[in-house]
Amino acid sequence: MNDTLQNPIPRIPFRQRLAVRLLTPLVLLVLSLVSVISLLVWYSYRGDVSAGEKVPVEIAETMNERIENFYTLEKQNLSLAVRSISLSSFGERDRLFLSRLVEDDSAVNEIVLTNATGTVIFRTVKSTAQSIVSVSDPEFIKSRDRVIVSRSQDITEPYVSEYNTPYLLWTVPIYDNEGAIQALLTAVIDVSTFWSFSSSISSTDIPNTLVVVSTSGGAVLVSSQRAVLTGHEDRIRDILFNHSGSGSVEHYSGVLGSSVVGRVLEVKSFNWYVIAEVPVRELMVATERNIVILVGMLLLITLLAVYTFFSFEFYLSRPLAELSLGVYALRQGNNKTRIALKVQNELSRFSEVLNIMAKNDDCP
Repeated sequence: MNDTLQNPIPRIPFRQRLAVRLLTPLVLLVLSLVSVISLLVWYSYRGDVSAGEKVPVEIAETMNERIENFYTLEKQNLSLAVRSISLSSFGERDRLFLSRLVEDDSAVNEIVLTNATGTVIFRTVKSTAQSIVSVSDPEFIKSRDRVIVSRSQDITEPYVSEYNTPYLLWTVPIYDNEGAIQALLTAVIDVSTFWSFSSSISSTDIPNTLVVVSTSGGAVLVSSQRAVLTGHEDRIRDILFNHSGSGSVEHYSGVLGSSVVGRVLEVKSFNWYVIAEVPVRELMVATERNIVILVGMLLLITLLAVYTFFSFEFYLSRPLAELSLGVYALRQGNNKTRIALKVQNELSRFSEVLNIMAKNDDCP
């Protein structure tokens, strides 16, 4: 617009401007969408974490139940063996019974029957295996001595044989009619049979670490989904010391050093611990995917809102302001007023009509 107005048009209050009036609902819509998307991201995160925290609980409790069932079964077998054999008339029937027990029980590698002084009365080894202990081995002697002193069964911590077979010794006393320990029956349990317990133990596809350890931190079982634990014994002992008594899911630095959600559960029968862990980053996979999608939507909505605002301001609000100033000037009788809009739309056509009318009225 060319000429300066003698009586300028009063400025329109900000809240009454057309852009404010028309774009306020759009701004409120964008803010509402931002709030909804933020809530969706939060609930997605909480849902993933809640579902992930159930995984170590499920794994630990299921593994503990399977080990306890294994303990009950093996204890029944050994108790049956102690009750069934007769040391006073130990003969072929007793030998056959113990041999059959070893063959039928997949976890028992061999059975050694000794007297209280350690002399071997009978020994039977599974036909598909090799003998992996000697009665002169320190762990064998210590187990026998503990039974004699405590007058109760003894289950050792896991050892590794020269054939690289993990095993433990389970020794039970045999009493005579007067209650004195007459003999000891030692079963060599192949610990590798526990590995089959960990297969299909979790109903989720979330990668996890399952470890069964002794009180000293030595590994009894490591799930096949993760690496071996060589060199991580100190970390395992720290986990047992700090988290074994909580009884709930906790966040901590896991067996392999990464941040995890884990559950430590005591296996009371063997005095072992089950450690089940899920890396925190695995819990965030679905959340991160949802965040990317939702943030993309938010960015798109924001860009559309910004584009809409500036388009409205450039193509409608400012041209209307220029037109109102021009019409106000014409109304004051200033026929030399010309309206020049920077846009090419219906408003620019209207301004051209006003310029023609002003020009015609200005002609003598």
